[in-house]
Formats: sequence, C-alpha cells, structure tokens
Amino acid sequence: MSVMVASKPRAINQNVKNIFNYLDRQYPTTFDLEEIEQDIETGYTSLEKELLNAYKALCIFKVTNKNNQKICSTVNQFLKLLMKENRIN
Repeated sequence: MSVMVASKPRAINQNVKNIFNYLDRQYPTTFDLEEIEQDIETGYTSLEKELLNAYKALCIFKVTNKNNQKICSTVNQFLKLLMKENRIN
C-alpha cells in the first residue's frame, strides 16, 4: 500500500498580499487576492508564477508612469519587497 503525500503550497505572507492589493488597485480584477489564493490552493497556478506575474506588472506599470516620481517610488518599494521574498524562498 502506497501513500501519496501532496505538498502544501506556500502561504502568502503579508508583504505579498500588500503587493497584490496594490496591483489590484492599479489593474482591477487582474490581481484579486482571494482568486489568486484559491487558484494556488486548487493547483491551477503556483505562488512562484503569480510572483513573476506581479513582477512583470510592476515593471510595466513603472515604465508607463516613468514621468511620475511618486508612482515610480512606490513601485520601487514593492519591487524591493518582491525581491526580498524571492531571496527568502
């Protein structure tokens, strides 16, 4: 008799939640935190894929708002948080 053990997906910490919430305000319905959590739990996607999507979205948002220093500064803070999350994991 064999037993299959499914690995538990990584939990989304508060920093990542803040990033997704910021992106959800910028791109409504694209980064809905509840939907992302549900997709990760069901195995439809992984946290790593969603973090990559968040990175891409932040970079695009920064480029499209390159003349707005306030937005660029905020995006840079979220990019630093995202890089910190990738180093830990």
